[in-house]
Amino acid sequence: MEERTTRAGGPERRNYTPPGRLRRIFFDHRGTTLSLVVVAALVMGLFVATSALAVNRRYERDVA
Repeated sequence: MEERTTRAGGPERRNYTPPGRLRRIFFDHRGTTLSLVVVAALVMGLFVATSALAVNRRYERDVA
């Protein structure tokens, strides 16, 4: 595998593994990344809440 070099001629020191790439994206775009994580968590919470409500209503109908 060919070693990467910078424009200055030195060795490339970036971590190109998937965790290193994700870490770099997180630190370069912190606000956007955090907002996307918060939105995803809210959407998952909303899905769980509405599913629980629907199951509860169905069981109320079956019992009555």
